Amino acid sequence: MINPATKGSSDEFMVFMLLYASYADYELSIKEIAMIKSKYDGLLVDAVINRFEKMSDYQRLDYIMKNKSEHIKTAKDLDKIFHELKIQFEADGDYSKLEKGLDNFLKHMILEEWN
Repeated sequence: MINPATKGSSDEFMVFMLLYASYADYELSIKEIAMIKSKYDGLLVDAVINRFEKMSDYQRLDYIMKNKSEHIKTAKDLDKIFHELKIQFEADGDYSKLEKGLDNFLKHMILEEWN
């Protein structure tokens, strides 16, 4: 399991964020996983999925909160993550109300230290 204090690579953090976005509707579709694997190493994605699925929602949020400052340091980093999240939310062809709500929540959570 990913310990919130564990610092992974930037790719690991981004894969985790994309999985979190994909899981907004409480399921990971094949299209969503394929989209992530098209951008990141498949073995890394599989390893992060395995750990992600063993975590509670609280543990997932805790991991994001404790690691975001390590991986999101500049405005360029913010732009990249928001762009990647938007693409991921639309990966399965349905940008649902749940996904829109999570998108707003993640933006607020990530921007908390930037305001």
